[in-house]
Amino acid sequence: MEERGRVPEIFNEQVQAFITVLFYRELKKCFGARGVQAFVQGTQSYGEQRGRRMAQRAIRAGEELTLQTYLRRGEWVNTEKIRAEGIANKAELTDAAPEYSAAYPDYIKKVTVCPWHEQFKKMGALEAGELYCRHIDPSLFRGFNPVLSYEVPQSLNGADCCYHIVRCGKEEREKAGEMPAEKRKPAKKDPAGLRSFEYHCADSYWGYRRTAERIFGADGTAASEQVLLHVGETYGKEAAERLLQYSDTDFTSCDSREI
Repeated sequence: MEERGRVPEIFNEQVQAFITVLFYRELKKCFGARGVQAFVQGTQSYGEQRGRRMAQRAIRAGEELTLQTYLRRGEWVNTEKIRAEGIANKAELTDAAPEYSAAYPDYIKKVTVCPWHEQFKKMGALEAGELYCRHIDPSLFRGFNPVLSYEVPQSLNGADCCYHIVRCGKEEREKAGEMPAEKRKPAKKDPAGLRSFEYHCADSYWGYRRTAERIFGADGTAASEQVLLHVGETYGKEAAERLLQYSDTDFTSCDSREI
């Protein structure tokens, strides 16, 4: 892949969380409860189009839109920076989610460490994190296959762990290699579908910006420009400029890549 001036070392999971918090705060400040609703819709829009990209790649390859395919078609892996800091995602598969009506043969993932949560906590933005985490993965999965149900009944932003629950049958879970416990294996993601966090940060930024502009017009643009200003102040002018360069990227296409 050609570099062409890219600055991938700037962008990572926590920068994406930073952008998310900025949009939550800016939209809420400017538009109150309507801004919070716009933030939720922006999160859903971003997640759904990402899920559809995954589904497009799967369909092109002749694969069924199953949980197993979903796990393999994910678009990111933890960055080296986040791994070095010891805050890479830590998750395990479990057979039950206490206090929730989820049990075998559902797919249940328990997350105890997450770099997005670490950034939300650092910024004192657990409220934004709770709302984001409630919607992002279910939206992603809905974009991939709206038939199956994906739930996140709790997250680290308000509890000691996250639970990710996919409502599926025993046959589907066995296909995914998730049972029994001694046979569980982490899903190996297809390298061809992976995207850098520069791409994902740009996808997030433009997902929220376009949602804000559609709802609030010029005022939505102004709020989005404030987010961009804060990105530049925190991570450098070049980072903000890189996000702007993705303004014409079609994030709905599975062939879109870093520019």
